[in-house]
Amino acid sequence: MSLSSGMDHLHALKSHVLDGPMLHISAPFSLARGALENLSIAYWILHPTERADRVQHALRWWAQNYRDAARALGPIGAIDLGANESTLLKLEDVARRTPGIAADPIRNGHRSSEPVKYTDRHTIDTWQILYAWQLCSGFAHGRGWAVHGISRAETIRVPDHDDEIVQLSPNDTAILWVTLTSLSLASETFRILDQKSGSPETSQHGISDAR
Repeated sequence: MSLSSGMDHLHALKSHVLDGPMLHISAPFSLARGALENLSIAYWILHPTERADRVQHALRWWAQNYRDAARALGPIGAIDLGANESTLLKLEDVARRTPGIAADPIRNGHRSSEPVKYTDRHTIDTWQILYAWQLCSGFAHGRGWAVHGISRAETIRVPDHDDEIVQLSPNDTAILWVTLTSLSLASETFRILDQKSGSPETSQHGISDAR
């Protein structure tokens, strides 16, 4: 689910950057953030060498899904909280029956930054996954350090007034960088997926797991 959502954001980013009639200042970074965050979750689940770690990460993702659903839908009465709790108990039960997994952390889910930090530690340093995600989050949340610090700025004098205004425009270099970073992460995540699933194409070349 995270992999398909990540690719959906990445395709929307490509469509906006390459095919759109105009390039926005913040929107491309918001799309890149969605791609990076979802692809990092997929990487976090697929990458670990130990099966127990992969299962634990997957269970924690599902637990976070149900926790978020309860927070969003519970106040408006659009979810059966009893059934939701039952599902969380089932996830904990799967953990108890799986060797090498502690059940206690499952219910707590995970913070959004955890998979991103994991991915940043285990992928090529020059990708700077964590920084790319933080930069995109800055734009998505309208933070001045990102919007004013990264966007191109032009100082324009106002005619007939002793005044100046600063006009911001998209930083196409930064947008291209986060787009290519997202694409690189997608390619690496699919490579690991092929390897874990025993794809002949990857197995015959002896491709090693990401460090």
